[in-house]
Amino acid sequence: MKFTASARMGAVLSLVAAMGGCMLPGGGGLVSVMFITREPPPERVEVVSTRPNEESVWIGGHWSAHGNDYAWVRGRWERPEQGKTEWQNGKWEHEQRGWYYTEGHWR
Repeated sequence: MKFTASARMGAVLSLVAAMGGCMLPGGGGLVSVMFITREPPPERVEVVSTRPNEESVWIGGHWSAHGNDYAWVRGRWERPEQGKTEWQNGKWEHEQRGWYYTEGHWR
């Protein structure tokens, strides 16, 4: 059975709504946003391992949405994307619907 693009998008939006999130326009199309009703826990203190090479940048760990709860994502060393040199950390923000995470990115 074939579905039209609008039927597929309707199914995706219904699924996201059922999961407590929403779809918002983003730079590359629609972005899924999950809201959590309680504030994220304090950041964990991480032991930073030895830099694997001169180019790598440490990207600290962060709390990620896991249903209506949080799961810790460990920090890691990563090489910058071509033409980028600095990592902008992600952050949790609060609004009327709850807490949501804005992903980190290279700049």
